[in-house]
Amino acid sequence: MKTVLASRPGAIQASLRATLGSFPQIKLSGWASGGLSALFKVREDHPDLLVIDGALSEVEVIHLLTEAKREDSQLRCIVLVDTAREAQRLLSAGADMALMRDDLSGLLLEAMREMGLVDTP
Repeated sequence: MKTVLASRPGAIQASLRATLGSFPQIKLSGWASGGLSALFKVREDHPDLLVIDGALSEVEVIHLLTEAKREDSQLRCIVLVDTAREAQRLLSAGADMALMRDDLSGLLLEAMREMGLVDTP
């Protein structure tokens, strides 16, 4: 599945790219360092999945969710968060799933299964 990652440059983005790249179902078609550049990637690549690092400002994440869903209502959006409170706010803003950053690799595949994006056992 075609995936775009929105995350600030640095160690976290590199780790997220490596984690996403470890799943054979995911084809990382691009990544962006901020909400606006991620929105351009969504418009350009037409991904199935948008993974957003919640370390971007909350306003930026909410704007990205709103505009990306407006562009493609079928686009699935997973937001990576640090707290349950943050998860609730971003789910209310349009995220399909909010996952805690501390167990991303374990949670990501399960989230993709729940959203019907992969059929692995």
